[in-house]
Amino acid sequence: MLLLFRKSKRWRTTSLAFIMLSALCYVILFGNKKNIMFDAVDDAQTHIHKRISKEFRRTESENEFISSFKKAEKPPVPIADDPVNSVDQKKSGDNTRDLRPAVSQAIHLPEKVPLWTGISLDSNKQTLNKTKSQDTQRTNNSNSRTQTLQDPPAQELSLKLKAGNVNDQNGTVVQRINYKDCATAKVMPRYTYPEYTAVVSAHGSGNTWIRYLLERATGVATGSYYHDPTLYNGGFRGEMTNPRDRNTIAIKTHHPFQRKDINFTNAIVLVRDVFDVVIAERNRLKSRNGHVKVVSDSHFRGSDWERFAYGHSRYWEHSCRECVTIPNYLIVYYSDLQSNLEHQLRRMLKFLKVEPDEKRLACTLAYPTGQFKRTKKAREFNPFSQELTEALNGHIRNVTALFRSLDIAPLPFGEREYQP
Repeated sequence: MLLLFRKSKRWRTTSLAFIMLSALCYVILFGNKKNIMFDAVDDAQTHIHKRISKEFRRTESENEFISSFKKAEKPPVPIADDPVNSVDQKKSGDNTRDLRPAVSQAIHLPEKVPLWTGISLDSNKQTLNKTKSQDTQRTNNSNSRTQTLQDPPAQELSLKLKAGNVNDQNGTVVQRINYKDCATAKVMPRYTYPEYTAVVSAHGSGNTWIRYLLERATGVATGSYYHDPTLYNGGFRGEMTNPRDRNTIAIKTHHPFQRKDINFTNAIVLVRDVFDVVIAERNRLKSRNGHVKVVSDSHFRGSDWERFAYGHSRYWEHSCRECVTIPNYLIVYYSDLQSNLEHQLRRMLKFLKVEPDEKRLACTLAYPTGQFKRTKKAREFNPFSQELTEALNGHIRNVTALFRSLDIAPLPFGEREYQP
């Protein structure tokens, strides 16, 4: 506007007329509503002040909670410590507090857990079935509480139990299995492990599940490249650690050669059927909570779905070829984990040079799934067209030939036939 005044008289007259016309239009349009804008500003300021005061009160209460710990005579024991030792110290007269509720809250488990799980062993068929508690045990242990667990569920085991109370009448072996025996997984001090070990797989292969199994069986946390807060809040305490610290037993990655500063010398390679991998990854990408949600059938139709399936199946083959270039690797098939979990766990523990803890191993087999498990959904149609099915079968043939040339166990899954 100042530039207009610097020019000729005609420009100054025009600018003044424009200002007056604008003022007149404002009075005509907003003369009766002159307080609307000011009311909106006042409402916004009031809302902001309320939020600030609320956050201040929350922060002040948190500071009081933290200061109460600082005033305590003894500092709290870290969550990674064994809660059983804390209970033993408490019984012996020490003032150490019972940290079992803190541990269950830290790993996001229900506060109530089963005191034991009954297991029956048939010596001929080598099968184990869950049994119920007897009334005599309840009377003898009247001081203990009867508790229930909703997540994770117990399953039938294929483990030959060595300890327990033998019942002469039916020949069953009963062993107490508590989820707290394998609930905690601690982060080790920095540079505990001399080499980098990867848990590598294509997206949608079940990397989170195999991390859960390793943490339950070893008691040591697993790390990750990706720092997912959802997994950290779900109990994976090594998710936010720096992979270069080498303080976790293995590091999750989908691209082992992505970072130049980390050179993996060992790798557990998880391989899953490419058809299932494409479905699982599609569910993860198209849902908000990608680890457990299942999306509708509309996401498995159209050109966008076919374009994704072609691209992700090519990536699956590339991932299989890339993983076998790591100097020392162990191939683990997803279907073998489902059919013979105990054998596969012992293979992985031997590869990691970890002595098996039979108590933790039995606990892992009793609770093989965590909270990050996606439920399967039966579909009324086949999302894979005939051309798409042939393309995925071609990738299976290529990986089969690659593994055969490297003397690797053949794929437990084969080519699929198109079924409209």
